Amino acid sequence: MSIFARSFFVIAIGLLLSFSATAQQERITNYDVDILVRKDSSLIVTEQITVFAGGQDIKRGIYRDFPTDYKGPRGLNYRVGFDVLEVLKNGKQEPYHVTPHANGKRVYIGDKNVFLASGIYQYTLRFKTNFQLGFFEDHDELYFNAIGHGWVFPVEQVSVSVELPDGITADKIKAEGYTGPQGAKGQDYRVDSLSDSAVKFSLTRSLNPYQGFTIVVTWPKGFVEEPSQLTRLLSMLWANLDNGVGIVGLLALVFFYATSWSRVGKDPDPGTIIPRFEAPTNVTPFGIRYIQDMGYSNRCFTALLYDLAVRGFLRLEESGGSFTLHRLKDDFSDESLLEVERKVLLKLFPGSQAIRKIDKKDWSVFKKCGEEVGKSLKAKHLEKTFLSNDSYFWAGIVFTVCVCGLMFGASGFNPDEFFDPVNLSLGGVMVLAAGIFKFLIKAPTKLGRKVMDEIAGYKMYLKTAERDRLGNLAPAEITPELYEKHLPYAVALGVDQDWTKNFEKDLNRRGQDPNSYNPRWYNGGRRWNDQSLFGNTLGDSIASSIAASSSPPGSSSGSGGGGSSGGGGGGGGGGGW
Repeated sequence: MSIFARSFFVIAIGLLLSFSATAQQERITNYDVDILVRKDSSLIVTEQITVFAGGQDIKRGIYRDFPTDYKGPRGLNYRVGFDVLEVLKNGKQEPYHVTPHANGKRVYIGDKNVFLASGIYQYTLRFKTNFQLGFFEDHDELYFNAIGHGWVFPVEQVSVSVELPDGITADKIKAEGYTGPQGAKGQDYRVDSLSDSAVKFSLTRSLNPYQGFTIVVTWPKGFVEEPSQLTRLLSMLWANLDNGVGIVGLLALVFFYATSWSRVGKDPDPGTIIPRFEAPTNVTPFGIRYIQDMGYSNRCFTALLYDLAVRGFLRLEESGGSFTLHRLKDDFSDESLLEVERKVLLKLFPGSQAIRKIDKKDWSVFKKCGEEVGKSLKAKHLEKTFLSNDSYFWAGIVFTVCVCGLMFGASGFNPDEFFDPVNLSLGGVMVLAAGIFKFLIKAPTKLGRKVMDEIAGYKMYLKTAERDRLGNLAPAEITPELYEKHLPYAVALGVDQDWTKNFEKDLNRRGQDPNSYNPRWYNGGRRWNDQSLFGNTLGDSIASSIAASSSPPGSSSGSGGGGSSGGGGGGGGGGGW
């Protein structure tokens, strides 16, 4: 065999294999669309889709996606109708089912239990849709994606016919189109005929997957009834029903919160605040913070550690920004210890353990200690000094969950529609309102209001530098013992820096060197009068260790070259299943 003959043979085999592969490729051989524009502005669309099924993607039949939901001006939803009227396969009735999909509907054509043999099949889908026309000042318009851009198969031949209401002469009709991928302005089409009340298009080339054909047909006003303002309003409300439910729900929630606060959340009027030189009777440093905040925070635990330190049960040590607790007692049977203090010490220093470093590795220990302190404070002060009114808060949470459920139902149980910016904003406001309400609904009892007034007076004493402003009953001087006695309370109330500065000024006034004071409860590279920084950082360390525990149809014109492929209504796409 000559070289020429051999080469010819190889090329022929290659072409034969290529032709065979192409012949077996799943594709749409013909896509014919007939659009009837009715006088009431609705459309009846009949699609005849002829496919070659080879068993790859098209196993049982095809599916057709149709977009129904769009974003309009000011973020409002815009919804068009989509009602399936008839589904055929090779001219006979074919099973189908419709499901929500992305921003529209998906029509599955075929029986899930029936698999197709390889071959050619013609599917007919007839449906009704509305709100697809644009009504402009000098004309009405159909700007429609006749072949959507979501088809996963190539389309070999396309024809599109549009039938308008009677009485529109050919010279009053304008027709144009766009081909190609989304946003393209390709002109691979021709207008085969333009007669009275009818236009017919066809494509001059095939379409690749995810390419489409958009048509624009305009005609004079007066032949199609424009939807009334009431109809448009009702349609808009229906399209935004989930947003409406959310807005009404939010208003109802705010009303509930406001009336609940007015009924049970208003604080009693405060009394006259006068300086106090002692903490309220029988209130611990960690308890004073709990009463002030009407709840537990890590500052309560920090105050407890300071209190245990100045009382000689442990020493606080700082080195290079890390903190360590040192045990100073062999046992914790001291009668001065409260039960919760003893439990905390035993958790921090089990057995003979003498050192406990505050870091993330021990987060569970500090979490358990914090829970123990919080439980003790709740038992002692809740309902006595303040009311949490948590039942109202949880009622609001249940109501919020119900509103969100109704919003999800109003969205057609479509996650893409439910999680839109408006709904997310409404949800965020509801969560924020719940957080604010949780804080506001707490209210002191009459006894609690009295104790809070005493705390305010005591805090005034700890903060005030000019001792003469406190009157004759104020202690003449701040001794080291007095400083240490009140320091845990100052830490609890967040005025430890003021209290420490007052002590330092008092030492200077008496001619004593502040550096001569060496507290036994603290050791570290910082001076003792940097304790406020130490206290804040310690609280943060404990907290961190625990913690380480497209536009709608009809809104714009596509005529006069202002459109593009995929810019109109309708469209969508499809594939096999």
